[in-house]
Amino acid sequence: MRKHYPLNAAGAEDAGLLPWTDGVPATGVEGSYPGHALITDTEAEVLAATAAAGLIASGTDLTQLAQAISRGIYVGGFTGSANALAASLPNSVAFPSLLPGMRFQGIALATNTGAVTLALSGFATPPGTLNLLRRDGLALRPGDVPVGMPFSFVYDGAAYRMAVPARSEIKESAPVYQGANTGTVDAIVADLTPSPTAYELGALYLVSLSGPNTGAVTANFEALGVKNVVRSNGNPLRAGDISRVAVLTYDGTNLVLINLAQEIAPPGSAFAGGQNKFAFQATQGVPSVLQASFTIRYAGVVTAFSTLNSSPQNGNIQNTASISVNGTPQSGGTDTIVGASNSIINVDVRPGDVVLVTSTVIPADQPPANVSQYLRYQFAPG
Repeated sequence: MRKHYPLNAAGAEDAGLLPWTDGVPATGVEGSYPGHALITDTEAEVLAATAAAGLIASGTDLTQLAQAISRGIYVGGFTGSANALAASLPNSVAFPSLLPGMRFQGIALATNTGAVTLALSGFATPPGTLNLLRRDGLALRPGDVPVGMPFSFVYDGAAYRMAVPARSEIKESAPVYQGANTGTVDAIVADLTPSPTAYELGALYLVSLSGPNTGAVTANFEALGVKNVVRSNGNPLRAGDISRVAVLTYDGTNLVLINLAQEIAPPGSAFAGGQNKFAFQATQGVPSVLQASFTIRYAGVVTAFSTLNSSPQNGNIQNTASISVNGTPQSGGTDTIVGASNSIINVDVRPGDVVLVTSTVIPADQPPANVSQYLRYQFAPG
């Protein structure tokens, strides 16, 4: 559409030399004379807009321009094939050329099975066949254009893009499966609802158990195969990591426990300590004891070291590192040798455990020379 001007005395548009003026009937002053093109061009523009929207001009429907603005350029149902769409501008509308930003709308008559192209005709300069891409510029994936779905697309200067995110761009909710354990607390077996046919990446599995696990755990759902159940860092579960319900997700290799029952230790939670007895006179048959006690906040491992420095002339001396958890002694190692020795013990612990670490030295003979005794301990979360 162009700008229109008043007619001059010769009945031709004056190309802007004459201004538009209003007539004054009372004084006989005539106003500007518009040419017919001012009306016919406007009518043609409105009719072209309604035609491009796929509407049939109606003299009784005075809302068609509003309908056309709401609908946009509507090409109707696509022809061609599911992955090679074709369409024409409706009602024999012809545009000079395809311009970036032009928006169109149509309906898929078949679900695509892969990348899609589109041949859109109705242009004086045919654009040919172009790719129809997702909104993010990547190729469409199978099912992105389902049958019967109306969708809008925009020309970006090189290809058409979906005006809204395609299905593959929208992250769907992970499937959730639920069941009850029929195995043991450390070897979970369960049938699930709904019933999966394979372990699914990112799916959630909710399984109720009779009690907490006592160590490393495996799971087998729907007889799909045994999988290790691990912590989020990939380490095996420790006793008490599962309470009464396990929420798991599949990472492609293992089932990962999401709702760890025990608090995960933050950085800096490890600690160490020790006690010493330097150059003392040990007595035959009398225990020399070094001890330390502490309460565990995070699950992990406590290690105790008992070190004895003694000369061979002192004879056999028993050296024992031991750990007691909540008053229950744990099995440890004892060395009875001539000269220096080390004894080490490791024990798994859980939050709330009260730990007592001990170094005990007992000479089998009366040592003629002094000895030195060292207790070292450390806690490592995990």
